[in-house]
Amino acid sequence: MKKISIILVTIGITFVMCSCGSKKESIPEGFTKESYELGIKALEVMNQYHTGELPADECYIKLKVIQEAEDEIHNNMELDEKTRLNAFAIYSNIFEFNHYLLA
Repeated sequence: MKKISIILVTIGITFVMCSCGSKKESIPEGFTKESYELGIKALEVMNQYHTGELPADECYIKLKVIQEAEDEIHNNMELDEKTRLNAFAIYSNIFEFNHYLLA
């Protein structure tokens, strides 16, 4: 059950990252460059955990740093609402993934 939940959270982040754009080289609408790159990094870290390259405690620490950066973007009132909500979606998915890592 834990593995299935982690996979579903990973899929959720993937959909968030892919839902706003179709070009690989451009940043989807509604993301800052930093938020988009942090989301990609989060997926890479999760993949390293799934493939056994990264133990749960190291994965948690790396994702926590990414989560904190996404939280700063989400709380930046100078950004439009869609951009802030996308950052929050990534933040929330990382939170859930880390929750399952600790369970």
